Amino acid sequence: APLGISNRDFLQQRKVIFDFPTKGVTYMHFKSIEHPEKPLVKGIVRAETIISGYIIEQIQDDPPITQLTVISQNDIKGLIPKYLVNLASGKAPKQWIGNLINGC
Repeated sequence: APLGISNRDFLQQRKVIFDFPTKGVTYMHFKSIEHPEKPLVKGIVRAETIISGYIIEQIQDDPPITQLTVISQNDIKGLIPKYLVNLASGKAPKQWIGNLINGC
């Protein structure tokens, strides 16, 4: 985290549903949870996932084209200037997609 801003963590439950709402569509849903084995850590602010996820759908067969829809609403908690939140939130989805691609 930048100087003067506490680190953040998320504790999420992630669910993947195949062929939802129609055949060939993959839906990934993330939500915040609490778990006794993952308590809050001193000095780290636990952010909240309000609603987040991906919808992955192949929209064309030849050549194959896949559409990815990203939904992300999070409360990062704490006192962070709005301009810093907006600056980071514009970059985060691109980074997430890069991580997703690298993981495949």
